[in-house]
Amino acid sequence: MSDAKAQVSYDCDMGRITTFLISTQHQEDTSVMDIRPLVEAVMETAGKIKNDNMSDQDFYKLEVMEGVNMLDKKEFDLWADGYDKTVGISDEKNTYPFAGYKKVLGFIFQTIMKTENAIVLDIGFGTGTLTTKLYEQGCSIYGQDFSSRMIELASEKMPNAHLYQGDFSKELVEPLQNFRYDYIVATYSLHHLTDDQKKDFFLELRNHLKKNGKIIIGDVAFETRKDLEQCKLKAGDTWDNDEIYFVVEELRKDFPALSFTQMSDCAGVLILD
Repeated sequence: MSDAKAQVSYDCDMGRITTFLISTQHQEDTSVMDIRPLVEAVMETAGKIKNDNMSDQDFYKLEVMEGVNMLDKKEFDLWADGYDKTVGISDEKNTYPFAGYKKVLGFIFQTIMKTENAIVLDIGFGTGTLTTKLYEQGCSIYGQDFSSRMIELASEKMPNAHLYQGDFSKELVEPLQNFRYDYIVATYSLHHLTDDQKKDFFLELRNHLKKNGKIIIGDVAFETRKDLEQCKLKAGDTWDNDEIYFVVEELRKDFPALSFTQMSDCAGVLILD
């Protein structure tokens, strides 16, 4: 069990919500999408009622906590349509949590392109931002995601991909266990797992690699715990304490051959043979 978290910032002068944070996904620009219905839906899901008479101050923050298994499917489905735009804002502003996002995906793409017609399994593929590019280059795409809405959006881009719904914090769905892959990738999807869960999951995924296959993780990640703490300090109130980000020096205790390439002050790519 883990917690789904919604955080709202409200500008009393403007009379509108200015910031919305759900899980690790951060929406800062209300010109991109009207997030008020999302906020209200989250609060309704948690059994909360919005109080329009909150204290008169420049900003207030409302946190809604609800125990859920892995992530709340309803919240992720609601958020799916705005996923790519939301990530893009953080990346372009070079802010946590998605600073370096395009560099991360580009690095992974170029790595996989070294293998012709690669068979790729994407864990938590979202709307298919990365896998669509691989699909277009002739890769065979397999994937598992928690959200049925994410699968619907990705399937529109990749009609012949093999996409399945399921909670990967438990295990791969059975159809995906029957194959071996050149690459198993996960971008911004595994930081919901505890460190022990990450270790066990990596060991399981290794069993599904072809000879010379690789596990590639692109995520909020740091070489050292000190690097993480520096990023946390810089991020301030936007830092999500519920997430368990990758610290490479600690993971190398169990996976000494783990390689790491830093892409921004809060993101990098981990590769495990």
